[in-house]
Amino acid sequence: MQAQRPEGGIVLAITFQYYRDLPTAMRFYEDVLGLTLAIDQGWSKIYRIDGQAHVGLVDETRGMQKWQEKKTVQLCLRVPDVDAWYAWAEANKVAG
Repeated sequence: MQAQRPEGGIVLAITFQYYRDLPTAMRFYEDVLGLTLAIDQGWSKIYRIDGQAHVGLVDETRGMQKWQEKKTVQLCLRVPDVDAWYAWAEANKVAG
């Protein structure tokens, strides 16, 4: 018999990123992207993107993974006006 998916659905979605310099990463997500800190675990900061989508910033010295220069994940934010967001990112000198 095949196992059935549990009832209740997904409550929260979090994409975790690992950083060597957590305070600098926090400033970018707060000051540039304007995200709100939803959960503060000290060594892990979870920011609400929208709805139930979140991004987690993790201090590499405490997390399950280590920082890597080339990230293995991509954080995609779907927006209604790509051109406006691109202009905003350029104005804030957000690196590609």
